[in-house]
Amino acid sequence: MPGESGIIDVALRRVTGVKPSGVRKIFDLARAMPNPVNLSLGEPAFDIPEEIKEEHVACIRKGFDKYTLSGGIPELLRSNRG
Repeated sequence: MPGESGIIDVALRRVTGVKPSGVRKIFDLARAMPNPVNLSLGEPAFDIPEEIKEEHVACIRKGFDKYTLSGGIPELLRSNRG
């Protein structure tokens, strides 16, 4: 069994061989842009206007409190097709 330094060497080799994920690449691209807006966590860096907060509450009360389908909201897709 390798000693502590051997384990560290193995871990370092494995970690340095890991390629960045697609998400990490996008973050790196955004970091190179001037003033990007980061919505990755859905947490804006500014206070939300009161009328938008009220609309959110109304939507939650109507049951619109789930993540959307990855392909989009069917009703909106149909209405956009005209």
